[in-house]
Amino acid sequence: VEGRLAGFAYAPFSSPRSERRAPVALALRAEVERLSEGAGTDAGTLHARGVALLLTGDHGGALSLLEAATHDDPADASAWSDLSAAYVAAGAIGDRAHLLRAIDAARHAPFSAAAQFNQAVALEHLGRSGEAASAYQRALELEPRSAWRQEIESRIARLQP
Repeated sequence: VEGRLAGFAYAPFSSPRSERRAPVALALRAEVERLSEGAGTDAGTLHARGVALLLTGDHGGALSLLEAATHDDPADASAWSDLSAAYVAAGAIGDRAHLLRAIDAARHAPFSAAAQFNQAVALEHLGRSGEAASAYQRALELEPRSAWRQEIESRIARLQP
C-alpha cells in the first residue's frame, strides 16, 4: 500500500500497473485465512484482520474491520493510522471521499509519524501540495532515523517548486 502501516518496516511503494491484484504470498494468504476463521471480535483482532485484508487488496473488507476497531478502541493511534492507510489505498483509485476520510482518520493520531505520512499522501492525491508538504514535515519531526525518514525527505523535496 502507498500509505504507511503502523509497525511495518519500510519498503518502497510501487504502483500496480493494472487494476489486477498483485500475487499475494502464500504465507500472507494463510495468515489472512487464519485470522478470518478466528471468532475474536475485540478491537485488536479486528485491527489485525483489517490490516491483513488490506495487504491482500481487499479495501472494502479492510475498511469495515478497521472502522470497527477504531470504534471499539478510539484511543488506539495505530488503528487510526492503519485506517488512514486503508482509506488512502481505496482513495488512490479515484475516490475523493476516501482521501478526505484518510485525512480525518490521521487526525485521530496526531503524534504518529505513520498517520501524518498517510495524511500527507492523501493531501498529495487531492492536489493540495502545500498542505501535503506541511504534513510530511510534521511526519519528519516525529520520525526517528530510519528508511521512512528518507522517504519523507524525498517526498518533501519532490513537492518543492
